[in-house]
Amino acid sequence: MGNTDLVVARELHAALKQIFMGHCGGRLDKEALQRVMILCRVASAAIDDRVCRHQIGIVSACSGALFPEGEKRKWNPEHMPRAIHLRSTILGALIAFRARIYNMDTVQRMVRLQPHSAPSTTPITSPREALL
Repeated sequence: MGNTDLVVARELHAALKQIFMGHCGGRLDKEALQRVMILCRVASAAIDDRVCRHQIGIVSACSGALFPEGEKRKWNPEHMPRAIHLRSTILGALIAFRARIYNMDTVQRMVRLQPHSAPSTTPITSPREALL
């Protein structure tokens, strides 16, 4: 967890969630797509965690299909199940991203609360002593 800013990650999560809660998808929205891509790049840079980056990658990849360009962008009720699936996938990835941030924050808090004790220098002579 080298370069991890959990406060920024939480703010980016909230901004991404707000975008997807306000859009059903299935139509072109260049502004929303551009904003999502920027937020995803910033989130990937803000948090040094493979799991978080994977979840943000899912959000980024599915966003292009959720806000399509060209012929696919025309309103077509047949495409709505796909948009619902993509939106559900994105929101699931955002939930996993938020849960991972929460877990990382919990670990950091626990480490800060642990008293810093010096390691024992007494040699262990038997396996039973290692358990004590």
